[in-house]
Amino acid sequence: MLQPRISAEIQPKKNIIFNIRLGLYNQFISENAILDNFNNYLYYWSIMDKEYSSALQGQHAVAGASFHIKGIAFRIESYFKKTNGLTRWISNNENYILGIGEARSYGMDLFTQKRIGKHNIWLAYTLSKTEEYFSYFQTNTFQLAPQDQRHEVKTAGLFNFSPFFVTLDYVYGSGIQNSGIHESNHKTAIYSRLDAALLYKFNTKKINLEAGFSILNVFNRKNVRYNNFSNFPDNNSVYSSATPFTPLVFINFGF
Repeated sequence: MLQPRISAEIQPKKNIIFNIRLGLYNQFISENAILDNFNNYLYYWSIMDKEYSSALQGQHAVAGASFHIKGIAFRIESYFKKTNGLTRWISNNENYILGIGEARSYGMDLFTQKRIGKHNIWLAYTLSKTEEYFSYFQTNTFQLAPQDQRHEVKTAGLFNFSPFFVTLDYVYGSGIQNSGIHESNHKTAIYSRLDAALLYKFNTKKINLEAGFSILNVFNRKNVRYNNFSNFPDNNSVYSSATPFTPLVFINFGF
């Protein structure tokens, strides 16, 4: 579905690796949106054809470096991505008009990993901004895209106490600013979720056993499922909550 046509990479040193990637992409299956009078989005998948729209065209530029310092791995990348050929059906009170637009996304990704004995710890951070422009709105400026989120932090740990294994992972998102969903203090609703799991492994010549339990959203944080909300004429909004506190038990046999 994505077809890279140009790629380049620079690796001048062994300990520090620099890379530059340039790419042109075409996408022939796309998730398009229908926007009604109350700013509700309905998404659907379609095959791009020349009757209504052509294939999406993307230009990507990524530059980064990776290196190791005292057993800690680091990677940093900055990127700029532009997409042409976006389609959106937009209501004008009487019928729907097909709008053609473009988007741009730029930001930075940071990743670090540390191994301590048999244990591994990861930390990742993303700073990004995603904007879009549709000529239908009669403005010459880009607007924040529905999926725009400024900050996201992910961290995870895998702790090996063989035959027991413990995993912890945490995700924080600063929130989608133009979703219309806010907390009581009118700040953008953030996303915060901690998951935990305990695994036991037992292996013999005839059988392999894995058993354990996991808990999704340990603190039962009331997160919002973005792009799954509805606006009404009285200015009220209804949205679906994301994964609640969910305990799970599992057992796997192998022969």
